[in-house]
Amino acid sequence: MKRFRLLLACATMFALVLPFTACTDDEANDVKKPTISLTAGESGEGSVSFVVSTTYADHAYYWVAPADAVVEQWEIADGTSVDCSKTATVKEAVVTLSSLEPGKEYKVYAAALNFVYTEMAEPIVVVPGAYGAVPSVSV
Repeated sequence: MKRFRLLLACATMFALVLPFTACTDDEANDVKKPTISLTAGESGEGSVSFVVSTTYADHAYYWVAPADAVVEQWEIADGTSVDCSKTATVKEAVVTLSSLEPGKEYKVYAAALNFVYTEMAEPIVVVPGAYGAVPSVSV
């Protein structure tokens, strides 16, 4: 009986400790940081286009606001989602926005997320109705 109790105590300790030590590799170490970038495209009367390029992302979002507006990081995740790449292969999504005010500057923000990391793209400034949309040099 004493041996049974000792065996039961050891099995219980093993069962309690095993879930915390069974995985020696941290899963986060195997997850790559997503990448995301924005490239300005063409602009027309009241419209602009841009390309969102991603790798290692489970989700990607963009948000467009007037260039002088203050945009919080959390707002971008409430933006419009785009197709994204979950691997090292770059996936590009071309986005065209219309019904914008010609000549007004808009800033495009983008974020790529996976279950561990969030990465922000360098914002770009686009101007509908201008010849070509020029990336901004300042954030």
